[in-house]
Amino acid sequence: MPPAPLLLIPTVRERDLLLRSLELAEDVEIEVIGFGPVAAAASGARLFHARPGLERAVLAGIAGRYPEGPAVGDAIEFGAVRLDGVGALGPDGLLTPAAMGLPQWTPPGGEPVFDALPLAGEGPELLTVCAAAGSPDDVTARVARAPESAAEDMEAFAVALAARAAGVELRVVRGISNEAGDRNHARWRIDDALAAVAGLAADALT
Repeated sequence: MPPAPLLLIPTVRERDLLLRSLELAEDVEIEVIGFGPVAAAASGARLFHARPGLERAVLAGIAGRYPEGPAVGDAIEFGAVRLDGVGALGPDGLLTPAAMGLPQWTPPGGEPVFDALPLAGEGPELLTVCAAAGSPDDVTARVARAPESAAEDMEAFAVALAARAAGVELRVVRGISNEAGDRNHARWRIDDALAAVAGLAADALT
């Protein structure tokens, strides 16, 4: 039999809040993968390598909303993920790996990976960033580069790339905790966002 499905959560705080509302099958494993794309990529690769034959995993946590994204306090599943911030800075802004013609990774005998990866579920695109937007101007610049993205997070592309390398099906569900670029945590709704994630995460793991 393949290993049990794997639920990946970036931080201990997200895990503890999510588990207040989440009912899981007994065989589901839960792992905290760390904050940001570097930790998430390393943890994802380690966890997938340690479970030969793993078929599916779900990444769950919070995200910041872009102007056309879901409402703060809601949750959503994403159908694709894109990475922002890797490439080269030029006079007109960021040149992405695709614009430079430089794949981030090319699997043996497979298609090169530039800026985006599909996910196993259905929904809009999620943008993974190395640092959360600090102002509306940051959001405007990111949406200009990734107009299909509905929200930003800091782990999904990294985990998706590790999953692609390991042959694991990945689904990503995120609760919308705040408007991207709003650094006033008094307006954030982390508890509501993670409560909303619970049902989607449980469905994705069944």
